[in-house]
This record gives sequence, structure tokens and C-alpha cells, in this order.
Amino acid sequence: MKTVKFEQNEIYYEVIGEGLPILFIHPPGLGRIVFQTQLSLAKYYQLIMPDFSGHGQSTAQYRLHIIDQYCKEIEAILDKEDINKVIICAYSAGGVVGQIFACHYPDRIEALIIAGGYPNVKTSALHLIYLAGMFTLRVSRNFLSNRLAASNTTNDSDRKKLLKHIHQSNPNKWYQYYLSTHRVDIRHYINKINCKSLFIYGNVTDFTHYYRRYYQENTFIQLAYVEDGTHQIPPKKAEAFNHLIRAFIDYHI
Repeated sequence: MKTVKFEQNEIYYEVIGEGLPILFIHPPGLGRIVFQTQLSLAKYYQLIMPDFSGHGQSTAQYRLHIIDQYCKEIEAILDKEDINKVIICAYSAGGVVGQIFACHYPDRIEALIIAGGYPNVKTSALHLIYLAGMFTLRVSRNFLSNRLAASNTTNDSDRKKLLKHIHQSNPNKWYQYYLSTHRVDIRHYINKINCKSLFIYGNVTDFTHYYRRYYQENTFIQLAYVEDGTHQIPPKKAEAFNHLIRAFIDYHI
């Protein structure tokens, strides 16, 4: 594990493999372990997997709006690793951070890959998912942790590993990550994304399927669909997800 200090925070992250750097952005509560099924990509690329502040071993102090904070934590990691440009790979609510980073730091991003991306919480289905998550976090953190660990793994060993990592998350920062990505509306940023981008969805309708329409008109953005996939593409459909990442990078970068 490596660390970088930013303001009052100490951010823990892993660097695995060599080659083109890919930095992964996790959703609320889950931490970097949610990408454990992407570790095989280290045979081809340099994987950078942070626990953003309030997750894993990373400390929980921050002064900024949490999305801006996480963008600055990415910048701090890139500076520490002496990386000029990076491929961002984000999952679910982490995609909000990824899109904002792509627009605020266009000179630092080589490409953008997002699984289950959305620019705002417009539909009742996604709104209810957020409300349920925030409410359950307040009343029964253990129940939510178990549900998230089960829904983001395919075997008992990975579930236990992810659950242990989720238990390290600071509940206040976890809640703030939910709240910030629930309230934000970045539809006006979509046309500002000018790096090669891949937005991945399952071909089975889920609570983010509606949002793919927002990205269809941006010529920098390519849409891809995973057969029999729903929202949890990176952990549940890892083989297809990893294949799409490799094919996209090999063709465009």
C-alpha cells in the first residue's frame, strides 16, 4: 500500500502492474476492493486503486465538497506517481466523480471508462435506491454492508473480503458521498467531455439504463452493453467488463 497526503487526509492506494495507468473510482462505502475482479488487468496495464477519504484505511477529514475533494485526491495521487495523464475507470456513483474530473482536469485524463454512469438522479427508481441506501446506512449499517457485499461479488471468498473492507468505511463520509452524488446535476458537463470515453451498461434494464440517452450525442462517447448484465457489471460480469476495457484501450489509445 502507498499513501499520499492531501490537506488533512492520508489517502491509501495500491499500484499494481506496469504500462498505461488506469485509476479506479469506487462507489460509496465499497472502497477499492470492489475492483478485485479487475486485478487480472495488471498483466497489461498499471492499475491504481485508491480508497478515497473515508474509505478503507484512508482518513476521513476534508474541507471541500466531497466530489471536489475526491477529484483533488486523484490529482494528488497522479502527482505523487509522476503520471501526466491517466485512464479513469469508474463504477456507478463513482462515475459522477469521473465525469467531473474529466471536465475539470482535461489535461490529466487520457480516456474515461464508466460502468453504470449517470449525470443526475432523475428517475424514481434511482432516487429510491439512493434514499434506501442513505436510510439503511443510518439505521443498520451492518445490514447495508452485507447487502452491498453480496450484490457486488460472485463467491463467498470475495464477499467476505469486500465485507471486511466495507466495515472500514467511515459512515459519515459514506453518507456524504451518497448525498453529494444524489444532489448533483452534471448534464451540462456531458458536452465538455472531450476525451475518448466508454460508457458500459448491462443489456437488462436496471435503474441506470435510462441515463444512457444523455451520452448518445457526444461523439467522444461510445456506448457498450454487456449481455445479461444489470448494474453490477465490474464485479458480476468481470470477464466481459475487462474484455471491453482492453478492446477499448487497444483500439483508441
